[in-house]
Amino acid sequence: MNRKLLNRLILITLVGIQFWFIFIILNYPSTDITLYQSQEKKWIVEDLDNNSIDIGLQKGDVILKINQNEPDLHFTVQKWRDINQFETLIVSRNNMELEINRDNIKILTIFDKILLAMSLLCLLITYVLYKQADSSKSSQYLSMVFIAIEFTLISVDTSIRGDILGKIFTSFFVMLMPILFLHFLIVLLKEKSNAVISTKYLSFLYSFIIILNFPLFFIYFLNSPLTYYVYIFNKYIVMICFLVGLLLNFIFLTNIYIKYKKEESYISTLIKTIWISLFISTFPFSFFSFLPNILFGEEWIDSFFTCWFGLLFPLSFAYLLLSKKLYDIDIIFRRFLFTIIISIIPSGIIVFSNELTHANNLLTHYIVSFIITTFILSLLLYSFEYLTTKFQRIIFPKRYYLNNALKKISQNLRSISSFHELKDITLVDIVNTMNVFGGAIIFKYNDSIETISEGDIDLNKATKMIETNEVDDDYICFEITDHEEYTSYLVLTRKKTNTVIGMEESQWINLIITYLAVNLENLYLIRKLTMKLEQLAVHIPDEKTANEFLWFRKFMFELQEKERVRIATDLHDTTMQDLFFLKRRLNSLIEMNDMNHKHTNEIKNIVSYVEIINVNLRQSCFELHPYLLQETGLVHAIRKLIQLESTMNTFEIEFSVGNEYQIEKRNIDVKSHIFRMIQEMITNTKKHAQATKVNISLHIMNHEIKLHFEDNGIGFNGKINKEQDTLQSGMGMEQIKSRVLYLNGQLKVESSIGKGAKFWITLPDKEEKTA
Repeated sequence: MNRKLLNRLILITLVGIQFWFIFIILNYPSTDITLYQSQEKKWIVEDLDNNSIDIGLQKGDVILKINQNEPDLHFTVQKWRDINQFETLIVSRNNMELEINRDNIKILTIFDKILLAMSLLCLLITYVLYKQADSSKSSQYLSMVFIAIEFTLISVDTSIRGDILGKIFTSFFVMLMPILFLHFLIVLLKEKSNAVISTKYLSFLYSFIIILNFPLFFIYFLNSPLTYYVYIFNKYIVMICFLVGLLLNFIFLTNIYIKYKKEESYISTLIKTIWISLFISTFPFSFFSFLPNILFGEEWIDSFFTCWFGLLFPLSFAYLLLSKKLYDIDIIFRRFLFTIIISIIPSGIIVFSNELTHANNLLTHYIVSFIITTFILSLLLYSFEYLTTKFQRIIFPKRYYLNNALKKISQNLRSISSFHELKDITLVDIVNTMNVFGGAIIFKYNDSIETISEGDIDLNKATKMIETNEVDDDYICFEITDHEEYTSYLVLTRKKTNTVIGMEESQWINLIITYLAVNLENLYLIRKLTMKLEQLAVHIPDEKTANEFLWFRKFMFELQEKERVRIATDLHDTTMQDLFFLKRRLNSLIEMNDMNHKHTNEIKNIVSYVEIINVNLRQSCFELHPYLLQETGLVHAIRKLIQLESTMNTFEIEFSVGNEYQIEKRNIDVKSHIFRMIQEMITNTKKHAQATKVNISLHIMNHEIKLHFEDNGIGFNGKINKEQDTLQSGMGMEQIKSRVLYLNGQLKVESSIGKGAKFWITLPDKEEKTA
């Protein structure tokens, strides 16, 4: 049978049963007249509720007729040995016959109204859970728990009226509730912590409950004395199964807690909180109602009152899931439990003091109680601040955690000297502490925007929000500084728990923003100073005074290389890794057999395009960080560069080398500068020369390194705007000249419009000293 059709049939059946239950409740009052049969085969009233007392029935009355028929013929007497769903009764009392009519009995008692109201509440919660949190599988299972609770409530209300289906469904859903809740807990823990939990045994538990209740459909409809004994026996079975199911919940939570206690602090805390909360919620009706009924045959406290404690736990879960505050359950529980513990002792003293003064007159009793109560509460309030400070880690764990994070971030801010370090050190801690998906610091200049980000955040969406000053529900924006040259913002995504930022977190983030404002101002000044240094590099004197600025050239080159290595590493560790996993996922889709030919070809084209992007990024990484210089040497690195450039450009590159062994004996610093000069000249040719052929030669002659570079492009007139060339590209002619001067070499350039360009670079031959 189609699964959808089966689900619809089940839904229609359950709705139909609900209507039947409502019909019974609205047409028959709850009388609950318990009978026992005497040795003379007479049916005598053993117990009755308030409704039956109101119509004049008493314990010990002998039932003569029910609806003008013998009592044995009434189905509730046959099956349950009580009287329900009757019109008239004829009873014998003190040898007098009395006729009792049910017209004087209230159809709906307070008990019925409460059950119906709670049933409607469960249905409402089920609907809200299903609609508002439909993306959460745990919410769907929690809605099923509320359906089971609703069916249990309305079945109980129908069962006490003697309805057969009401008693069957009461038995079924009371057994089912702890198993459903166990299933919900498994799904919840999988959803919130990615825990690996087996669910195979759940099928057995569901099957066991169905098999256990299925015979009731036959036995309860039989007019046989056996029905009553099965009914009594089944009541004990239901309570035992419920308690066993509840015990399985505790065993499951205990096992998972032991398994993940050391691996994940969050899941262990969540499980511990659920365990304690579930125990507190189920303790009253388990230990004061069900267990005494099983062991002694009567409840110590009526289950009508204790069962409401059990409803508080799933209700709290529904609230926490709908308000997206499930991850805060530990904080809420800690504070609630701690306030209870604090209140126990003063409450006990107050009660004890009342007991001591009970024998005295009323005025003295009130005076002494007032003095003692005032003193205890004053002492408690006076010591509250000390207690909260002393036990902050227990009472306010969130605040304690935030304070520690604040100390860590403030210490790290002392050592930050670049925006990259700001991301790696501070922004990471902010994202982790706030428990958000991602965050970014955005600098809005007069004509541009700069961003640094961490985690999962859409920078395009965040920057658009800053530019347009629009409010976006997915992001939280804090202004850090409002400088005349720029404005900086801290943008955070929504929390992973989808909760709003609390008061403690809001205070913490405001403190962090204060620290960031000072730090960003310093970083901005450092950046401006660095730019001034770069401008100064353009105007450094020529060869005659170059030695005086040798330290400065070395410093600038080291900064450039460090930044290139950082960028190359970031590209390799992030973007290229993402492309690798994307390609693997797409290839796995291609291997699936259920895709048509058209879609397969489209995915193959996407894979090819991803590979092109990957190749381009690999080339960029190599150009930024030519690792082959150290691994295989300068000549091999140059050939690799030429090979990569040849595949991407229209001009042909010829490379010749002489005395390769002697060249490779140079130190890594010299080889790095030679590589960068060749790279910069190829880049300039690619951008400006429009050449079709490039010749590069590298050899040693007369104890000097000779580098010759020639292209057949459009040439230039030799008048280069130094400042613009250097500041914009960082790889212009002045960069080449600076490197030559740093190595104490000479540069000769020959070019004119339409006749290409030639470069002759001569460097002193200084071999690397070896031990």
